[in-house]
Amino acid sequence: MENSILEKEDKYIKDGYKQIYPNDKDIKVTLLNWVSDWVWICSAFQTRKLSLREAFKNKGSKFLDVEADYEDTSNIQLRLTKNSQKQIYSISDIFITSDDEELIRLTEKTAEDYEGFVQKVDKIYFDINEGRLLIFLDKNFVSKRGAKAISKKAKENEAKKSISELFE
Repeated sequence: MENSILEKEDKYIKDGYKQIYPNDKDIKVTLLNWVSDWVWICSAFQTRKLSLREAFKNKGSKFLDVEADYEDTSNIQLRLTKNSQKQIYSISDIFITSDDEELIRLTEKTAEDYEGFVQKVDKIYFDINEGRLLIFLDKNFVSKRGAKAISKKAKENEAKKSISELFE
């Protein structure tokens, strides 16, 4: 299993992606909408979408908090900071995945699946030439809000399926 994960990550490195989180250079990674000041990549204590217990248990981890009114990546910036130095990069595309799942391009429609709860970030890769961000999520972490949202989505999908089966 670990070898397949490493092979997949090697593929992204060969495609021009560089791992920016976690990093051993003490560089802070921030993803935010510069118009609305919505912070997309935040710490456990920066988000209110975790219980206090979840926040303490996961302190030091980063979380993906997709903006509720997401439209496109034109206002989203990647900021890399160390001490007083800051580099800002524009983002053209955001892709989200777990280690064993396919890449999901973040669009207005797919962003709805991530609204209302946060997901723990495992790794972040960035292709500086294309402006593409690849976010690996920790598939073993599900917050209380996340579990509720997933359950609600499953019920909605089941209801849609039941309705569509009437016409088959």
